[in-house]
Amino acid sequence: MPLLRDVGQQQSKAAKKKTSTMEIQEKCSNNSLFLTVQQTAELLQVSQKSVYRLLNRGLLKASPYLRHKLISRKSVVAFSEACT
Repeated sequence: MPLLRDVGQQQSKAAKKKTSTMEIQEKCSNNSLFLTVQQTAELLQVSQKSVYRLLNRGLLKASPYLRHKLISRKSVVAFSEACT
C-alpha cells in the first residue's frame, strides 16, 4: 500500500510533465516549422546526442533532404505528449 507522501510525489511528477508539455507547445508556437537539433535538445531538456538517438530510433522525424538535421515542430510536440 503506497504511503500518502508517495502518492503526493507521483501527482507532482505528473504535474511537472504536463507543465513541460505545455511549455514545449508555447515555445514551439513561433512561426518556425522546423527546429535544429540544438533547439530541440533545449526544449526537451536533453543533450544533443540524445536527440540524435531519438532520431535514429524513429521517435522524432527530421527532414531527410538537407545537410543539417531539421526536426519538425509537430514531431517534437507529439513526442512530448506521448511521453506524458
